[in-house]
Amino acid sequence: MFAQSDVLLTGQMVFALTAVLGLASLGLKLFGRKPRETQFVSQTEFHETRRDLARELETLRARLDHNFDRLLEKLDEHKTEILTSNQSRDRALHDRLTELQSQIARLDERTK
Repeated sequence: MFAQSDVLLTGQMVFALTAVLGLASLGLKLFGRKPRETQFVSQTEFHETRRDLARELETLRARLDHNFDRLLEKLDEHKTEILTSNQSRDRALHDRLTELQSQIARLDERTK
């Protein structure tokens, strides 16, 4: 019988401690923490910051466009250089083949 009362006392203690801790946490939530005064940005500061950011983005966009245009011009220059060099190589190769054909034709006439 004594063991049964110990269990009952322990259960009551656990229940009481849980209730006290719950009330303490609720009290801390309600009264313990005061919300800080939030410092909002005024409309003028917001619009100034927004204008500054828009200006910076516009300058960045302009720089990127300029660099992109320069890159395209360089690519066009390299493309024309490559095409020109390929055409000169083609001409040289065609001339050599024509010369070889004429030499083979002369050699073929000699052997007949």
